[in-house]
Amino acid sequence: MRKLTQSHKREINMLMLKTTQDFIDFSTTQWGINRPITAENLQFHTLDIQHNINALVAFNTDNNVQNLHDSIMQQDTFVREYYIDVLQYIESNNLISAHKYCCV
Repeated sequence: MRKLTQSHKREINMLMLKTTQDFIDFSTTQWGINRPITAENLQFHTLDIQHNINALVAFNTDNNVQNLHDSIMQQDTFVREYYIDVLQYIESNNLISAHKYCCV
């Protein structure tokens, strides 16, 4: 397991923010291509977005990569797969113990 550097932290933040923006865009526009956008749909996706923003805030406070990884993994499969680039970055840079990987 490698030590978290400022470069890693910056890249994780960039990936999380980009993915969150993509997920917001999906939730407010693309979702409507296949299904109607309703208040219920928006509320459902907003909770996922809030969960991942809170996980990023916690990561930026405590630098705990494992907690961020776990937090993403606790999401539904669809949301988890949206954030796959973050999970793969963490794992490919050996920032958590190998026995905790999900993307091997």
